[in-house]
Amino acid sequence: MKLERNLNRFINKNLIFNLFLFFCFFYPLTIKAQILITEVMYNPEGNDDDREWIEAINLGENINVKTGKNGWRIFDGKNRILKGENFTWSKNEIIIFVQDINKFLNEYPQVRNKLVEASFYLKNKEGEIKIIDENKNVLAEFKYNSNIGGNNNGYSLIYENGQIIEGRTYKGSPGIYPEPFQKTEKPKEETISNIQATTSLATKTQENINQINTSSKEEKIIQISQTNIISTSALEEKEEKYTLLITEFLPNLKGRDEGEFVEIYNYGDKKIDLSNVYLVVGNKKIKLYGEIEPEGYKVFYNTELGFNIKNSGDTIKLIDKKNNVIFSISYKGKSKEGKSFARDENGNWRWTNPTPGRENVFIEEAISKENNENPETNYINYEDKENLNAQNLADINKNLSKTTNLQVLLIGLVLAIIFSIIFILFFK
Repeated sequence: MKLERNLNRFINKNLIFNLFLFFCFFYPLTIKAQILITEVMYNPEGNDDDREWIEAINLGENINVKTGKNGWRIFDGKNRILKGENFTWSKNEIIIFVQDINKFLNEYPQVRNKLVEASFYLKNKEGEIKIIDENKNVLAEFKYNSNIGGNNNGYSLIYENGQIIEGRTYKGSPGIYPEPFQKTEKPKEETISNIQATTSLATKTQENINQINTSSKEEKIIQISQTNIISTSALEEKEEKYTLLITEFLPNLKGRDEGEFVEIYNYGDKKIDLSNVYLVVGNKKIKLYGEIEPEGYKVFYNTELGFNIKNSGDTIKLIDKKNNVIFSISYKGKSKEGKSFARDENGNWRWTNPTPGRENVFIEEAISKENNENPETNYINYEDKENLNAQNLADINKNLSKTTNLQVLLIGLVLAIIFSIIFILFFK
């Protein structure tokens, strides 16, 4: 009996000791290391040389990243070291691993995220990508093959709803997660034709001007040429009409406000080029890019453009290059955490669940009485009961953190039991 009591006491001590070791050494790692590979451009359209990239997000706490020979690795079949200086990867921060920073920025000048160079090579048929820390822990994995998509067609592969699929944005959406729902198509050849036609006109005009002093007939040619020049200039100065609305924006996420967005809608029947359109948030003016199809959406995130919508009231505008206001919306009072401010079909603005890149959905429930400062600005509470694919980053954080920590806790308990059984067998 005494031996049995001693053995039980010994087992209990070892069980507690093993659990203690587990929480000391493994649990802190799981809190910090919640890295997710969210997008990969493994076979860009055209030449692949130094144009491949990997997007990843840290959904855990801030973590220190070591570079160089004794630091982190990008695994593409071989371990590739990270170049540059050590850095801190902040919570919810999106980082892009690139082969060549200069080439990447030439192709994606709008990206403002941190870029980290590594000499990786992504196979075009199929491959496996891993992010590995300095202790050889695999923090993230991404397996792909060309049958999924993104094979030399201008599109990337994205991680969405637990699976890897072909993205919807032509040339990818580096620095944006989740990816917008609105699909952007490859630009048509019309643009090239227009450039060629303009070049041809300029060449003919110059040839006519060179004939200034030859004859009276040539003077008529000069007059025609000058007329052409004036007409071209007049076309360039013609004020463009924009059929654009801001239809939704998210000012206040749960936790850190990284993932705020502004949704723009084209209600016209023609594609609109946004290269001369600016987004104004408060006092910050930001040049936009890309195109919006007729009756299409385009979503811009603050992680991409660097804006910040105030939580207690702000003004958001769209303006053209001459500072003419295309559309403006303001809101007052305290914003609702995790809710976007959205425009309904009647032009009224209400709080609802975020639906970036999609038609806004409202389900009337009750009158909100939270804004006591100005009763006229009270809004009706609306809840979107759809299963949204584009949930905000705070919700993703919460769910992933719960799942990961539970898994690690179970693994630790199993290991502790195994070690205890080994000790029992040994002392028998």
